[in-house]
Amino acid sequence: MLLLMVVISAACQPQAEEPLPTLAMLDTPTPVTPTATWTPTETLIPTSTDTPTATSTPTVTATPTNTPTATLTGTPLPPTATSTHTLTPLPSNTPVPSATDTPVASATASVPVINSFTSNIASAAPGTQVILTWSAEADSARIERLNSAGVIQETIPVPPVSSSTLTVPAGETRVVYRLVAVRAGQETSLSVAIAVSCSTSWFFSNASAALGCPSATATNVIGAYQPFQTGFMFRVQYNSLDKVCGYQQDRQRYSCSNYQPYAGTPPATPPSGFQAPGADLQSVYYNQLAIGGPWYSVIGWGTSSMTNPTITLQPDAQGQLYINLPNGIFRFDAALTSGTPTQIR
Repeated sequence: MLLLMVVISAACQPQAEEPLPTLAMLDTPTPVTPTATWTPTETLIPTSTDTPTATSTPTVTATPTNTPTATLTGTPLPPTATSTHTLTPLPSNTPVPSATDTPVASATASVPVINSFTSNIASAAPGTQVILTWSAEADSARIERLNSAGVIQETIPVPPVSSSTLTVPAGETRVVYRLVAVRAGQETSLSVAIAVSCSTSWFFSNASAALGCPSATATNVIGAYQPFQTGFMFRVQYNSLDKVCGYQQDRQRYSCSNYQPYAGTPPATPPSGFQAPGADLQSVYYNQLAIGGPWYSVIGWGTSSMTNPTITLQPDAQGQLYINLPNGIFRFDAALTSGTPTQIR
């Protein structure tokens, strides 16, 4: 450009006429035409940490933020990436599981649980079949049958979920079936009770249901009875038994021995106002030991003479014998050995 302007300026000046020189042919310069619009060739991919830098003459200034923005002097291309995340909603036909679709283990998973335990009847006669149905969450289970006194009479292993048909036993006024569920060494239980009508009645009225039912009808026998200073003695013959029993009031204990006639001479005579033992009681009174010594030394002398009353006896299904004596109704063991009697009335 500068060379062209010098040539033009020289041509405009007045010149003395002189011979024209030989015109030299110069190379024609190619003018450079500036372009008003610049298009950057770099593709800027902004991120949250990169600082874009333009290497061409136009200055590109990028200010990084969470959403980067680039300022260009020309007409920049739109960014090819964006930091904005687009959520894709689930299709409407995609089921969303509820809280009950996925089981969640609870903190009591190791504890046995009984969901139900039922009986098809609430009362029955002996020999009636009862259907028990149950459901438990446990490793194992069992059914226990209890008598009227709450004593376990039978134990049956069963699955945790099942049903069973059992027979109501005789000799009870109330039968309790108890389901026991076991898991990880822990137990839980649930019971159902069935009232049982006795096929045989007690010889005494208004018997408590806790006594259960008698296992046989009552028997009346002629026996012997005599009260003493600190106890009493009696003789009964029942089935194959022929027993003489004494009761120590201070110890609340009884013990019985087989009856034997007394063939000796009494070692002592009672003081005034007291009685010697009757003939049915003499052998045991003088020759057998009670708890703490001979009977004559632990219960004293008779406070009245021996009598021969009618004595009523009746057994129950638990191996106990109810005896009606002149001083009350007592429960002894069925074999009449020894123990603590229970006075019923």
